[in-house]
Amino acid sequence: MKQIIGLVFLIGTAVHSNAQNRDLFWMQCIYDAGGQWPKGAIDFSSGIAEIITVDRPMGMLHTANLTMGDTSGQAIYWTNGVTIENRFAESMKNSKNFNPGFWTDYYGESGLGIAQAIVSLPMPEHDSLYAVFHVSAENIFSNNLFDAQPLRLSGTVINMNLDSSRGAVVKGLKNVTLIDDTLVNGRLTACKHGNGRDWWVITQEYFSNRYYKLLLSKDTVYLKDEQPIGYTPEEQDIIGQAVFSPDGSKYAVISHTDTIQFLDFDRCTGEFSNPVTLVVPDSVFSSIGLAFSPSGRYLYASTFWHVVQFDTWAMDIQSSVDTVAVFDQTFDSLAVNLPFDFAYMALAPDKRIYIHTWNSTTRLHYIEFPDSAGDACNVVQHSFALPSYNFSLPNHPNYDLGRLLGAPCDTLTAIEEVVAPDHFRIYPNPASESINIVYDVQQHALFELFDLWGRKVTATTLYSYHKNRVVHVNELPPGLYSYSITSLQAQLQSGKIVIE
Repeated sequence: MKQIIGLVFLIGTAVHSNAQNRDLFWMQCIYDAGGQWPKGAIDFSSGIAEIITVDRPMGMLHTANLTMGDTSGQAIYWTNGVTIENRFAESMKNSKNFNPGFWTDYYGESGLGIAQAIVSLPMPEHDSLYAVFHVSAENIFSNNLFDAQPLRLSGTVINMNLDSSRGAVVKGLKNVTLIDDTLVNGRLTACKHGNGRDWWVITQEYFSNRYYKLLLSKDTVYLKDEQPIGYTPEEQDIIGQAVFSPDGSKYAVISHTDTIQFLDFDRCTGEFSNPVTLVVPDSVFSSIGLAFSPSGRYLYASTFWHVVQFDTWAMDIQSSVDTVAVFDQTFDSLAVNLPFDFAYMALAPDKRIYIHTWNSTTRLHYIEFPDSAGDACNVVQHSFALPSYNFSLPNHPNYDLGRLLGAPCDTLTAIEEVVAPDHFRIYPNPASESINIVYDVQQHALFELFDLWGRKVTATTLYSYHKNRVVHVNELPPGLYSYSITSLQAQLQSGKIVIE
């Protein structure tokens, strides 16, 4: 095993800005060899998932997927782990061969077949610089098996001011080796440091319980720590997913067997603690995906045929496991009758959890109310239609996560943001299907909706580390309703909403 190579960027003038709205655009869907099928994307900028068609050369068949947005929510570049395109769907300058490897060549234009093989982060205190962390895989012989594993973690820097603001990979900062070791397939995750500026990037050694923790700070990324803790995963780890809770306090990773490693995470020190091994109750079909609910209370896991829910606030998390969906034996007639099974998951800006299928089909599943217990979470199977085949979801960290107020590491007073008043925008009004609450709060708030007799008809928490929340009202009778938004301290806003 070789050690980390530190990388100092030293580029340009530092300008601090808030990170938000960077995950509102999800590039999805593939095209066939002749390019005859439309290439789709999901746009969350309205607060509701909307399908649009995007004219682009890049395929998104396989599982490496990332779309980076700016703070206004506009997509500025995207990648399938093989190539990078700018917002004009052109190959980004100097990006050719940015992520070389055997699997990159094997999968080619359809996209690298490793889930969470890439994660991109805004460089701390820079408005135009982005750090991209990425892996490919090579054929190896390990533990008496032939396998394909990443042999290093690399870093690439993009400067969006280059090439007439189309963006370009910075010369000398492409495919720089950061960790030289055999790693698990993908499972790259990131979490905002407790200071609200820097980033933790987490990966894991292959066939080991050792976690590598990189720290991305102003102009520098380096190995802050490596920590052996908890469960050692099985070999042959081609599928699996890792995820942080939205507030960054919990981390979970699943292997292709039936095992989840659940850990506490200290955003200040990067230390993992209190390992808990959870077992998914499906010993026949491989475990694949993970996602936390918006509050972080519920952890969802998928196998090919099941979706299960764990209550992480329970005294005994394992005993709280509940099967909330079973494959309903429906097949995609547009995709040579491939099953609408379950695979990787992603928590979306509309607070739903989306689940793609293991086979390339034309539908996504979604969990409509992931902060509800048991069947009330409402897993809606194969009901989100896409314009063509798809086998990927983007790998986004929580870009909106702020400082850990009151923590020992909340010390960056020189770049501390000016605290703006709590702000809310609620639309549409009148509404028929749903209302979208766009907000910016310093502490969690509560939205409550009341009918004309003052009876509460629905309520939802506005978490401070998110920026919008969708409330479905399609089952409420038409009429005039009043709403109230409160925090622990005071009422923040009130008003009227008409439901048609």
